[in-house]
Amino acid sequence: MVEVELLGVARLLARRDAVQVPLVETIPLAAFLRMLVVDLPALAGTVLGEDGALLGGHVLSRDGADLLRHPEEPIHPGDRLLLLSTAAGG
Repeated sequence: MVEVELLGVARLLARRDAVQVPLVETIPLAAFLRMLVVDLPALAGTVLGEDGALLGGHVLSRDGADLLRHPEEPIHPGDRLLLLSTAAGG
């Protein structure tokens, strides 16, 4: 599983604070985001693009340290991610 904690706009739109996405092998960020938008359709068009893009200044942070933006960035089973906005007020 990959746990994604939702912050700011993502949390408000999804009406939940986290989601767990089953993942059995390492996949690129874009593929992971396409899975995430299926699980959280309320984020489509505002936070996530259906093509696997992060929208509106949103980023994923791995373990609160690395910011993930590049579509080929690897997402590993067991990762803990934060989905947040880089805009002022996050």
